[in-house]
Amino acid sequence: GSGTTFTSDHKHMVRETPGGTQNGTNRLFTLNQMPILGQEMVYVNGLMMHPGDDYTIAGQGITFTNAPSSGDKIRVNYHVALRNISSNNS
Repeated sequence: GSGTTFTSDHKHMVRETPGGTQNGTNRLFTLNQMPILGQEMVYVNGLMMHPGDDYTIAGQGITFTNAPSSGDKIRVNYHVALRNISSNNS
């Protein structure tokens, strides 16, 4: 048969605190690296946030629906692709 196979090597980023000002009005925060979309877990004060409802991700940016307060603890676990290999199987 034929088709395309994708293989991805990745690394795990654990409990990263994203960059950004926590002041109760800023909603945009930045991760150190580009996450594999849909593989992230975002926590505020130990509670897991829900993608789409509580935040969105575009590139390395996380935009929260409600701005975190200055005392909130934001942590993100995510996967980063190291390389992608594409081959055509004939």
